[in-house]
Amino acid sequence: MFPIDYADRKPLGKSGEKILAIGIGTWAIRDYSKAKEALIHAIELGLNMIDTAEMYDKGKAEELIGEVIRIVGRENVFITTKLLPEHFSNVDNALKAAQASLRRLGVEYILMFRGKVLYKFMFRNINVDMSRMPLSSTATHDPKG
Repeated sequence: MFPIDYADRKPLGKSGEKILAIGIGTWAIRDYSKAKEALIHAIELGLNMIDTAEMYDKGKAEELIGEVIRIVGRENVFITTKLLPEHFSNVDNALKAAQASLRRLGVEYILMFRGKVLYKFMFRNINVDMSRMPLSSTATHDPKG
């Protein structure tokens, strides 16, 4: 075992949020039952930043995180997720994909949607407050980018 400095929190851009320097990923889970136990235990220990993506096992990883959140409480988990690049063909597709992730996770907001394409497209071409995007978000497209 190695010691974890739970006070080592990093600022998330200019959002005012601080996240733990160590996170837990959900790529290529083989045993969802054991993964659920491990995630709950990690969150109870204070490792509360979980990274997932809609493409991880076709959304099943996001659904697992939703189950974990219902047990440990939304306020105890900082979630990051990623969307597939093809969902950025236009604003509506991007928002629909983000809303589908929110539904699989069983949450109303995500503090961080990740992805190089997302940052480039979402923040350059459309006006969306992604910091706390509700299920009913709308966006406006700025073709001048």
